[in-house]
Amino acid sequence: MTTTRERAARQEARVAPETNGGAAVAGADRAVVDGLGWLSIGLGLAELLAPDALARFIGVRQRPLLLRALGLRELASGFGILAARRPAPALWSRVVGDAIDLALLGGAAAGGRARTPARVAAATAAVVGVAAVDVLWAVRHSRRAPRGGGGRRRVVRTIAINRSPAECYGAWRDLGNLACFMEHLVDVRVHDARRSRWVARAPGGATVEWEAAVVHDEPDRLIAWRSLEGSDVEAAGEVRFEARPGGRGTLVRVELEYRPPAGALGRLAAPAFIEVPERQLKEDLRRFKQVLETGEVPTTEGQPSGRREVVHRTLARLFTGGVS
Repeated sequence: MTTTRERAARQEARVAPETNGGAAVAGADRAVVDGLGWLSIGLGLAELLAPDALARFIGVRQRPLLLRALGLRELASGFGILAARRPAPALWSRVVGDAIDLALLGGAAAGGRARTPARVAAATAAVVGVAAVDVLWAVRHSRRAPRGGGGRRRVVRTIAINRSPAECYGAWRDLGNLACFMEHLVDVRVHDARRSRWVARAPGGATVEWEAAVVHDEPDRLIAWRSLEGSDVEAAGEVRFEARPGGRGTLVRVELEYRPPAGALGRLAAPAFIEVPERQLKEDLRRFKQVLETGEVPTTEGQPSGRREVVHRTLARLFTGGVS
């Protein structure tokens, strides 16, 4: 089946190809990155297990505690590179480590702490070369990172509701009511039959907003919407209403696709957006079912939702012709 984003994106040919979650590494790239990881682990083990021998080798005075601390840093970077699907942060940690190493070697040479100046100079040249490689690969993989701290995400949920497709469609089609059962939404301000402005909660009491438009509307069967070009949030959704056999209510199928916003706003809002597909959508549909079937939405097991209960009951009566 064609996804919501694919249908909506037919008008958006300028959108860049999907990154599927960021700078994952494969093939020759993976081999180079893994090599840098193993280099960190090897150097870290040498600094941790044989700091005195390593100090003699590079021509500096013996400072075992310092070298062991540097070794732990190298091990952390190495294991981080090998374990990460997106290694840019761990690669940048190597760059920071290179800068520290160069500062220590320079200080040893300038402060008269070099036992063998020629070896210190050779070690410095080697670190400069490795640092250049680290910077190159860190920049390369940082450029591959997706916008907003994450790639496009998709989730699909289905729920059976003991109401007709027409009732379920009517409840959802009035987009201004979505915030009454979708916990992450603060408000959906309807501009006209097509366009609306969505306001969602973000951590720290902040909100994030975007403009959206209905792109496909089949009464009693289907509603599809997407964010407009230029919005801070790329989002699309589709809800289908299918009659169950024997008049036993409606199967409501919801599909959401979105990309968290970019920049500082994205870092702030990303936790809220990550939560929605994995946990919140299931709870949103449960509340939608409760609104239509009983007029009550419990916030926890067996407990009604207080002030919101009045809103949900009113909506349920409105959409179900007074049945609750």
